[in-house]
Amino acid sequence: MSILDDYLSEAQLAKELNRNPATLVRWRKKQIGPPFTMLGKSVFYSRESVLLWLKKQEVSPPEKHAGRVTGLTQRLARVR
Repeated sequence: MSILDDYLSEAQLAKELNRNPATLVRWRKKQIGPPFTMLGKSVFYSRESVLLWLKKQEVSPPEKHAGRVTGLTQRLARVR
């Protein structure tokens, strides 16, 4: 068992996310990617931190017809 068993290298995470390693570099520079750990010049990502970061990226889809339903409801209310 290695102390780094719960960490992914930059190349490993890029492969897991199906992204180019350069994308992870860009995310780090823009401070928009998952948290990372630097050991010298090497970058590592905690599996747990990556999973939490991924959860935070979830976006609920907008209600596609919400405006139409409201408009229809308002029109129906006027007709009554």
